Amino acid sequence: MSSPDQALFSEDVRKNCAGTCVLTGVRGRQRTEAAHIKPRHAGGEPDVTNGILLRSDIHTLFDNWHFSIDPDSMKARFSPDVLSVDKDLLQLEGKQIDFSRLQMPINIEHLRHHWNKFFNRHVNPFIKNALNKKINNYEKRPVNSNIHY
Repeated sequence: MSSPDQALFSEDVRKNCAGTCVLTGVRGRQRTEAAHIKPRHAGGEPDVTNGILLRSDIHTLFDNWHFSIDPDSMKARFSPDVLSVDKDLLQLEGKQIDFSRLQMPINIEHLRHHWNKFFNRHVNPFIKNALNKKINNYEKRPVNSNIHY
């Protein structure tokens, strides 16, 4: 996106979010950035409904699929990798996001797109590992020799 387009998008998102990070409540212009919910390269428009204001470090995590918002519960979710290193983010994990304060609603389908990317990268491998452990434990359990068929 060209610089004037990006500047307009950023200002529109900042106004829509009342200058406040939707997750942390941080208000400083120097500490917040407008994030595209659905990236431009994936077909996301430079429209206010495709943007949320995030604290700069959270924006980086969002763009790299290490943070997302569950579109069904509107709760903040971080990748296991990030939570294992950045313990301060544990206080934000599962936090309810209140989008009702926005002047214009966000595009829920764009949020779902972001969530699906996050889920496929982080949640599915976790579930697969848990299932594999259960299966392995089940297969390794001792056979009860007292049972006769």
